[in-house]
Amino acid sequence: MNSKDKIKVLANFGYYRKGWIAPLEALDPGKFELVYLYYISPNEELERCTSNTVIYWSQYTNAFDLIQKVRPNRIVFMTLASGLGITLNMAAKKMQIPTFILQHGLYSNYKDYRNREKLAAKIAQHPTPNAASGDGKQVKFASSSFIFTTLKHVPFLDSFFFILYVLLLRKVGAMKASRIIRFNGRTPGEYIVFTERNARIHEELDGKGVHDKLRVIGNPELDMFLVNDRELINTYGEYFLLIDQPFAENRFNEHIVSKQEAVEFYKKLGQYALSKGAKLVIKLHPESYRSNWLPAGAHIIYVRECDNMNALIKNSMGCFGSFSTLMIPAAFFRPTILFKVTYSVFIDHMEELGLVKVLDYKSFEIEDIHWKGAGEHDQREQFIKDYFYKPDGRCINRLERVLIHPG
Repeated sequence: MNSKDKIKVLANFGYYRKGWIAPLEALDPGKFELVYLYYISPNEELERCTSNTVIYWSQYTNAFDLIQKVRPNRIVFMTLASGLGITLNMAAKKMQIPTFILQHGLYSNYKDYRNREKLAAKIAQHPTPNAASGDGKQVKFASSSFIFTTLKHVPFLDSFFFILYVLLLRKVGAMKASRIIRFNGRTPGEYIVFTERNARIHEELDGKGVHDKLRVIGNPELDMFLVNDRELINTYGEYFLLIDQPFAENRFNEHIVSKQEAVEFYKKLGQYALSKGAKLVIKLHPESYRSNWLPAGAHIIYVRECDNMNALIKNSMGCFGSFSTLMIPAAFFRPTILFKVTYSVFIDHMEELGLVKVLDYKSFEIEDIHWKGAGEHDQREQFIKDYFYKPDGRCINRLERVLIHPG
């Protein structure tokens, strides 16, 4: 298939996170051409986890200009909450280009996201220096000009509700604004989701009509655990695995615990592992790769990039974690304990299914750690339906079919 016959996908996705874009990167290059759009300019880039074409908002005067020059056949969004993203969606709809939201990671519910939004807003009133930033050079780009030039050419009602949405967003945040101001321009043509249960946030934000626009593909991140047992070599000996979350430090201002509390948490788990004659292997979240305050110890091993999470999970004596997507295969294959830091519908549901033991992140004691063996519950089929959809290893095939045949 030559380049003219390929489907060009414009992905409004954060390509600085390998896990987020993995399903897009896995698309057949013989059928699809990928173009990424995320930052205003190259100066904002932190990392680029793709070799595909990258473009920037500042290269274009408005959304119609962008579409006419890039000429995408499909547009895939991480989310539709920002002014730039929504105007691109409105322009694409007018030009009859199919648009999608593609799920990235494990979705929560409105209550959880709203709590995080309020926490981030509170922390933003007392900002701390963030080492994870670009080089600081400024590029002249008037987002307001880009947006309002686009609004001149989209349906009047979309423009009207868009303005109401932006005004409300500035006061209460994107989650609450999205739930209150619902309009066609802020919703995609279709929602590509992992499972129906894990897509409820869309219905909470955009209304019951969402259900007819859901395209369920399963969770691509879990395919490797179901169909690939290659090289399950254990390089760490006996160990317990912590699949970590960046609760104390991240670029999103979601500082749920202090660094001191996080250090105490790591030390307690390390002491537990040591008492069992084992190591504590900590798979760090990408937001923690540069953290220089993590506690040291011969019995604590930090893992950053890992090309075989399948082996890391399945070779462990048991898994610790919170609400990461990786806790799904962890609970499926190994005894698992989840730590609650704040409200989490995922943790509550895993406990309800009888899959895991749940402890409090800050107050648990080593003596509280008792394991329930993987599979020691009678709701395994419900677990598969809620989080895997179809455990057949064909998620990417289903994603390709949706993009080739939208609607």
